[in-house]
Amino acid sequence: MICRHCGKECPEDTKFCIFCGGLLEDPDKEFMGNKFDTVEECAKAKQDYAALTNPFTPADGEYSLGDLRKAIEVCQNDQSYHPVAARLALEYLNPIAEKLEYTVKRNSKRSTVRVFSSLYAVFVIAVLVLQPITRIGEYSNTYLGMIALAIPGQLGLFTWIWNIAVVLGVLLSVACSISFIKNPDIDLNVAAPFLVSFFLIVIWVVNIIPQIFGLEYNFLSAFWWIVIGGIIVGTINLAILPKKMRKEQ
Repeated sequence: MICRHCGKECPEDTKFCIFCGGLLEDPDKEFMGNKFDTVEECAKAKQDYAALTNPFTPADGEYSLGDLRKAIEVCQNDQSYHPVAARLALEYLNPIAEKLEYTVKRNSKRSTVRVFSSLYAVFVIAVLVLQPITRIGEYSNTYLGMIALAIPGQLGLFTWIWNIAVVLGVLLSVACSISFIKNPDIDLNVAAPFLVSFFLIVIWVVNIIPQIFGLEYNFLSAFWWIVIGGIIVGTINLAILPKKMRKEQ
């Protein structure tokens, strides 16, 4: 190997000249760990690499998954580009394409989950407004009727207090569910229907306590429609999400 600085011959595979200490390898013949026979070949590889990857730099970001796939196809099939540049470009583009593909898939699944959770929220509100969900004594009441019974004097003190507790509990569960649906965290989108079911089951379990003291406050079948519906929709949401997405979230 001839030193390009002093002209003396050095042993092969030596990085620095043993006579003058100069760098033996021409930096203009090396690109991203790859060595080329001539400066011109190295420049060609650099130019081709830039042409293949520049549209997909992080600073740009204005590209679609389709654009990336077309660029990858060019790297694989277009023989006009230097093979080293095409290989390096593939190593750069493939991870970006995989990440973007995952992001597109995740956003699509999130939208589907939100649709199901939103439809469930509409179902819950419709049941609460249109169907009797509790019976107090001899009278069945929708949620609106339960709110009306929150006026003092409509019920006995103990029943009145318990009715207010149930009204607030149902309101809290529905409000939390709606806020979870709007949240960007996909886990919360999935959890929204489960949350309503959980709250209502807790209310039903706690209702055992006042019944011990003779309170006639019963939950009707429409109440259980909401519970069962929440479990079904939440399970569907879990099935929609890819396993990888569930782990990462």
